[in-house]
Amino acid sequence: MDQHRLGRCLEVAVSAATAPGTTILSYFRKSDLAVDIKGDGSPVTAADKAAETEIRKVLAAAPETAEFDIVGEEFGATGGGHRFYWLIDPIDGTKSFANGLPTFGTLLALMDRETGEPLAGVIHMPALSETYAAGKGLGATCNGLPIRASDCRDLDTAIVSASDACQFAETGIEAAYGRLRAQTPYLRGYGDCFAHAMAARGAVDASFETWLNDWDVRAAQAIVVEAGGGFLIRQSKRQPADGGIAYDALFGSKALVERIAEVVDF
Repeated sequence: MDQHRLGRCLEVAVSAATAPGTTILSYFRKSDLAVDIKGDGSPVTAADKAAETEIRKVLAAAPETAEFDIVGEEFGATGGGHRFYWLIDPIDGTKSFANGLPTFGTLLALMDRETGEPLAGVIHMPALSETYAAGKGLGATCNGLPIRASDCRDLDTAIVSASDACQFAETGIEAAYGRLRAQTPYLRGYGDCFAHAMAARGAVDASFETWLNDWDVRAAQAIVVEAGGGFLIRQSKRQPADGGIAYDALFGSKALVERIAEVVDF
């Protein structure tokens, strides 16, 4: 895909990812918000489903991308096997959203089936009024302004975010969490796409996330890489029983990604 077309696709992605923001916020911190549990154990609300519906409408209506397939967390895959497809997480961090925390967001990535890599990504956090976007070779931005990942090299002073300890245990790498905690004075657990966005802009020096779906991580991958950061991804040690694929991801300052990879045997 040439840069001009990718730029147009990125514009569509931003429009689609931001489209359900008002709808999502209309559910946020409502005392009567119902939370259901899906077959994989993850939570879902009416807001998740409404948001994905809005995103799909925008993508389908855009001439530049109407032919692309769509894969969404809530409504699955549609399309005929096109090389390019959209990957949607309508609300990343549904648990945080349902608990009234503002760290949730909408994720949208444009994927290339031939390479398995994202060409573009958007993280929109409506409660924080921040939209992070990037396209391959087009740079990374927050609300239209350029961002850069951290260049921190010192693990002793770095702010590092990690998944919850229970997620490391569930993934079978609790020992890795112990080693990281022992060597990182400022180890914090920001969670959800908030941690990903903060790593992209350099506010968090590095982030280590476990047990992620494709739709949880590919937008961040596109943005962090275009922001000049390092990004490592692998299949998790333990995989879901339903046949899906879970991933671990380590990203942020290139120097810290290399250092942490040694510590946790990534």
